[in-house]
Amino acid sequence: MKTLIVYQTKTDAAKECAEIINQKLSNCKLEKIEKVNKNVIEEYDLIIIGSGIRFSRMYSKTRKFLKKNKNELLNKKLAIYACNMLDETFSDAIKKSVPDELLENAIIIESFGGKQPFKKYTDNSWLKEENLNMFIDKINAL
Repeated sequence: MKTLIVYQTKTDAAKECAEIINQKLSNCKLEKIEKVNKNVIEEYDLIIIGSGIRFSRMYSKTRKFLKKNKNELLNKKLAIYACNMLDETFSDAIKKSVPDELLENAIIIESFGGKQPFKKYTDNSWLKEENLNMFIDKINAL
């Protein structure tokens, strides 16, 4: 299955997760969200979208991307992940950021944990590896 992983990041957490997913899936391409348009989406069977969360919302470029490309994304298999530090804000942030139709269409939506802004990490202690592996397993089962 031809897969596109699209991400937006400020702390590099969503990028690092995208790179891990890319290594564990076959036939993938990785792109920053601002480089992807409707024509690019049409080329793929599965679209994976990753973003950080701040102030209880996915980053603005991600929200705009989801709204602008909603119709194209509804015709694709869709998986969404977020990198956020606060578990209790994840569900609310997703509901505020992702159009309802895409929420219903998504195969899986998951949180992988997040990095504290302006803090340098030398390891993946912030990463919820169990959630990431479950996400990858679900996609590999398609």
